Amino acid sequence: MKRKIGLLIISVLVVSIVVSYLALTRFAPSLFTHGEYKRAITRDFDNVEEENALIIAENINYPDIFHLTRLRETTGPYKETWANCIDTQVIEYYDDRLENLKGVRGKIEFEYEANVSTWKLIRLVSSQSHMRVQSSDGIVLHETIQYPYSGWDMKFAHRNDSRYFAISAKEINVTLSMGYIVQMTMRYYEWWSSLAAFLVDNYQLIVMDQDFTPLLVCLQSVQGIS
Repeated sequence: MKRKIGLLIISVLVVSIVVSYLALTRFAPSLFTHGEYKRAITRDFDNVEEENALIIAENINYPDIFHLTRLRETTGPYKETWANCIDTQVIEYYDDRLENLKGVRGKIEFEYEANVSTWKLIRLVSSQSHMRVQSSDGIVLHETIQYPYSGWDMKFAHRNDSRYFAISAKEINVTLSMGYIVQMTMRYYEWWSSLAAFLVDNYQLIVMDQDFTPLLVCLQSVQGIS
């Protein structure tokens, strides 16, 4: 009987230790001497033309189009840096930042994904506060995502001649015989403790004509700190 009680106590202790370790690993990474790092960069295209469209999309001058700064840095202890757009410089910045922080305690994640699609006979139309890409018969081919955060509206800019002009979603009504759709998402996250973390979550969608001219640019940036 005593042996069974002893085994039961040992089992309870082992389970408690394992559960505590998993909880601490998940919710308090700053208590450990080793950090946790995750990097995932994905560029998805099917041919040279789509690759070219992506290169152009990653090098558009978004700060000039939308009159914003590329990166905004605080003076806090962790020097939190938020991106207002996604381009080559921003991607390189967060990639280098993660690499330079390796070896410190904390949890750091950087994910960037870009997908390029080629469509013929498409129409760009508004749908409430976002945009849809439809086929000539009205089938929805693509729809810009909507973040579940209030106050983080998507920004739209339309090219007219050689200039971009800010427009609202309800003003979008463009038809193209052929177009390239580039969707870009980026997420960067640092977690040092339960009360020290920051998040950058960006989304962009660029529509180009058959000559690779970006006609419509959409972007949204969500930024958080604790």
